[in-house]
Amino acid sequence: MFPKIQEGSKIHLKIENTNKNGDILAIKVKEQENFIVRYALFSDDTIVLTPLNSKFETLTYKLNDVKILGKVSKVITEI
Repeated sequence: MFPKIQEGSKIHLKIENTNKNGDILAIKVKEQENFIVRYALFSDDTIVLTPLNSKFETLTYKLNDVKILGKVSKVITEI
């Protein structure tokens, strides 16, 4: 099974004031250089990030430790 967003793909982000459970978000974790793209699940002051590709693990962070860059609105993959 292929991941929904393949390596080398480009993503377009939509900046929104609110995000909801199940949104695919681009997230920047404090103290990390790169951003990650995952399904988001919000619970109190915590965000659970579930990967689109089963090879990766689910991550959990305090909301204070992440910055939401935007919601993925489009994926462009070149052949």
